[in-house]
Amino acid sequence: MTLKRWMFLGGGLVGALLVACAAVVITFIHGMSACSYDVRDEKVAPDGARKAALVDVNCGATTGYATWVVMAKTAEPFRYRRDLVAAISGRAARIEWDGSRLIVFHPATQRPNIERNHAAGVVFRPL
Repeated sequence: MTLKRWMFLGGGLVGALLVACAAVVITFIHGMSACSYDVRDEKVAPDGARKAALVDVNCGATTGYATWVVMAKTAEPFRYRRDLVAAISGRAARIEWDGSRLIVFHPATQRPNIERNHAAGVVFRPL
């Protein structure tokens, strides 16, 4: 093989290694910035048709904790973004069903960000 051919192959190999290293770094950074979602206080409505839960969201040291209120049909798993009813900065205290209404108790200092199209039948009460 000629020197020119070796240089061509070597340059291609170096380029491939750089792309592979970049992919590893991007995957590592993405994994480091992933949030944790911990479901707590899951409750089924008295009629058994729906369920609701509080989800504690932790996205790392540079962001504060948040609580998401999610609601779905009882037979389906929660899909956090689809089933999001409200997001509350900090930690919501608890949820309760009152007939077909879901009551969300939250700290008085925290104002919920409510998803209007999913919040029918949901009441927010500060503590």
